[in-house]
Amino acid sequence: MFPSVLIASNFEDYSARLEQGFESIGYQCHIARNGNHAVALATSCLPDAIILEARMSKRGGLLVVEYLRQYTDINSLFFLILEEESKRIEGYAELLGFERCFVKTTTCSALVGTVDVLVKQLNKTTGRRILDTEPTVG
Repeated sequence: MFPSVLIASNFEDYSARLEQGFESIGYQCHIARNGNHAVALATSCLPDAIILEARMSKRGGLLVVEYLRQYTDINSLFFLILEEESKRIEGYAELLGFERCFVKTTTCSALVGTVDVLVKQLNKTTGRRILDTEPTVG
């Protein structure tokens, strides 16, 4: 089983860069363009990590996680993308159980690397098997 990530963002170019970064290290990627779509994909795909823009159409990242925490037993790691630093939002995100908050100026490679390390740590502690390489087709 390969690790998977859900990227939820209104910004196609930003989510495409993240998708490219995750796919380059073997992740399966799911893309949501708004908060309601993120909820639907999260519950159907059960990704290892969910990366959410704080401000999205139809439902922001914080509201997505509030919903998932209240109505599902999803066991994903949550990461929040902020337009700029905000101690108030970061504090609330921490209460909701987000692993990290990133400011949008964080490089995609730094974000991908941090998420990858934490997903691998989660999978070691839960015993989920994650393959580091793609299977040989033949």
